[in-house]
Amino acid sequence: MVQSSLEPTTSTYSTAISACEKGQQWRIALLLLDEMYRSGCRLDVQACSAAISSCEKGNHWELATGLLELAESVSLERDVVICNAAISACEKGKKWQQSL
Repeated sequence: MVQSSLEPTTSTYSTAISACEKGQQWRIALLLLDEMYRSGCRLDVQACSAAISSCEKGNHWELATGLLELAESVSLERDVVICNAAISACEKGKKWQQSL
């Protein structure tokens, strides 16, 4: 049997995190984002916004705002998708002041 060694890429991590968001698996989404970061893969807008949205769906606005800070720390552009995801998380947590 031929063995191959496949390494996860930014795209595969982002896709998996998006699937977790849709499946309301916020814990797994955060674990994948952490693994992505630690493995040296470049964090992208898709992965961060999906992780933020998964926190919103799990009622964890404080984690969502922390992820927004992480996105900034790795120089990701604050685009409409990331900002809307963080604002929605704060709104759902009745912490609209944090979204300002």
